[in-house]
Amino acid sequence: MIYKGVDTILANGGLNIHKIQLPAKIDTAKTFLMFESSSSGDRPTNGHVRGKIKSDSTIAFYRLSNESAPGIPIIISWNVIEFEHGVRTQRGGVAMANRKNIVNINPVVSTSQAFILISKTAKVDDGSFGFNDYILADFNSTSQIEIRVDLETVEHIINWEVIEFLNPADINVQRGSTSMDGTTTLVSSTLVSAVDLSKSFLLTGYTVQANHTQIGAYSLRSEITNNNTVSFERLATSSPDSIDEIGYQVVELLDGSIVHSGKTDFNTGVLSQNVNFPRTIQSHTIAIGSSQPANGQCIGSTSYTANDINGICSYLIDVTGDDQITLERKSSVGFSSINWFVIQFNCESPNQPSAVFRK
Repeated sequence: MIYKGVDTILANGGLNIHKIQLPAKIDTAKTFLMFESSSSGDRPTNGHVRGKIKSDSTIAFYRLSNESAPGIPIIISWNVIEFEHGVRTQRGGVAMANRKNIVNINPVVSTSQAFILISKTAKVDDGSFGFNDYILADFNSTSQIEIRVDLETVEHIINWEVIEFLNPADINVQRGSTSMDGTTTLVSSTLVSAVDLSKSFLLTGYTVQANHTQIGAYSLRSEITNNNTVSFERLATSSPDSIDEIGYQVVELLDGSIVHSGKTDFNTGVLSQNVNFPRTIQSHTIAIGSSQPANGQCIGSTSYTANDINGICSYLIDVTGDDQITLERKSSVGFSSINWFVIQFNCESPNQPSAVFRK
């Protein structure tokens, strides 16, 4: 089953937990959450949100802010994907007390059969994006993940999920890392083995050495450039600010699923666009962005440097037809670019999602 929706989470002067009731109970051990978010705010407290499958009938999104109600709204587009069998999900939360935060998990069969999803909230009075606001996650071993950041802040909370495919014939995940110095705008990395682009999507996290109001210097667009290369681009620099580590996961679905991908540019003044792709079955299809450094799978790049308005380059991506997605951002004061993936799960397979609910 796939459940989908679009919701708004407001500020309330502290921690706001926005709960969403699902129309039917799910098996939380075989279900995971993917989402995008966007707002017109210029602080982590009105730009970052974390999501969680809270129970067998509820998901929740968390926002921490010192803004009085209602504050600047954060819009969330979410997907809950449940498998009948063949998938095992683990999840949890951790305070960002260290630069390297270790989480022990039940051992996965192989790290090549699992990928990690992350999201976070900032402390209540976080005034600007910087060292402590961008994260990445990786496996240390089959029984341990590590979530990294450039500046520890114990009040920052991270939600994580490990999604494991139990049959090695159904998936192959390749991961790696690279970096950018303060003057670099584009970097590529070569995969160990070639992937099929029609079956593969990308998840990217990163850490930054920056603490100012130039959002373009630390907003990273990531893409699978060809069948053995991934690339990462920002559209502005602010030397000596670097992107210290870029951690990526290339997920290749080998179970008959179909993946479409593309890159969409947004000129100044443009808030939304419709994009067409080869026809899919809408009820079996989700859409995501490729970078997940904080507030879901939603980040692109921007050339804007006058402020740190996250909504210039954070996107909501919704499947609005069998051959169409709608991309929307909440600020249009600058140019931005986003890479996206449309994933149609294999309807023929008994362990794949087979229905959709839209809130």
